[in-house]
Amino acid sequence: MFFGAIYWSRQKESKPVVRKSTPVVQTTDANLWPMPQPPSHAPHPGSLPSVQVLPEVVRDNRYPEFRGWEPSSLQLCLKALVQQHPRADIRVELDRLIRTGVITLNFQTQDGISALFQVVQKKYVSEHSPGTPDKPEYLVLSVSPDWLASLKTTDEVLEGFLVIYHEYQHYKQWTHGDAMMQMIAKAQEDPELRAKIGLTQEMACKDMWDKETAAYAAECRLANSWNFSHMSLLCESVDTPVWTHAVFTGLASREPYSLYCQRTFAELAGHPNSGMFR
Repeated sequence: MFFGAIYWSRQKESKPVVRKSTPVVQTTDANLWPMPQPPSHAPHPGSLPSVQVLPEVVRDNRYPEFRGWEPSSLQLCLKALVQQHPRADIRVELDRLIRTGVITLNFQTQDGISALFQVVQKKYVSEHSPGTPDKPEYLVLSVSPDWLASLKTTDEVLEGFLVIYHEYQHYKQWTHGDAMMQMIAKAQEDPELRAKIGLTQEMACKDMWDKETAAYAAECRLANSWNFSHMSLLCESVDTPVWTHAVFTGLASREPYSLYCQRTFAELAGHPNSGMFR
């Protein structure tokens, strides 16, 4: 069995990490700290990996929780995306983690989120499929059904490979992180735990900055190794002196970061006017 599914028991109060959401325009920041052109570099020596067409995701309105997509076709499409991945650690290790139930799949995300790795406490899970082990906390890879169904062209499938690789970085951060990092990851989805450990918004934002900066760097290095034009200004900046500037420009305008983390992100990125942010 490739996956088990879980369902949230209620709308979560926390603000999870968002991928590919609609940017919020920041006119003041653009004027005060314009993004410099990344240093020029020689073309990368790699080439695009071969891509096979993913299994079609089938419409079936009997499944409103999956926005009308038939769940077994979602399973087959994601399975193909993982097992055809150019990276062996995704093809082998992520596939094993899903098949053995270490990582649980959830085909539900908030609007604008393509994929998301989370640590979810059992009390926030109302039910799970027979293939999902019962445990106190779940390592969950949530995938948007609409996003998965949209991966049709070669470029879209390559983007899908990169998104899955990015989220796998968050799983590795969880497994290799220290006790405090793991506690913060749990508290992101648990208001009671946040209060218990005294998790401040600044601590949570710094944790998000560290994790996202590392995950985007890995994603961009992989895209660049293929000579694949992906998030162009961000990925052109990876491993250059303007990297943190590029990450700030890319992340600070996205919800929920734009609502909660702009000042912390600005300080970490070295913004000359970080005090202007909330």
